[in-house]
Amino acid sequence: MTARITAKSLHDRAALACKMLGLQSDEIRLQHSESGWHLYRREDASYESVLECQTAAQMVAFFRGVTFGVAHG
Repeated sequence: MTARITAKSLHDRAALACKMLGLQSDEIRLQHSESGWHLYRREDASYESVLECQTAAQMVAFFRGVTFGVAHG
């Protein structure tokens, strides 16, 4: 049985990705809506859309890829 993906676990993965990429944690924002999960990156005074995922599992896969790529790139 797989573990349930929580909003906190997604935010933790986002924070780890930020750290590995050398970004401040407030430079990105995760948001959940009826259509799925959305990742935004701060650009000046506003946030620009970076990625949209229909499921939390897709967002986990994205962060897993980012952290793996940075660690092994």
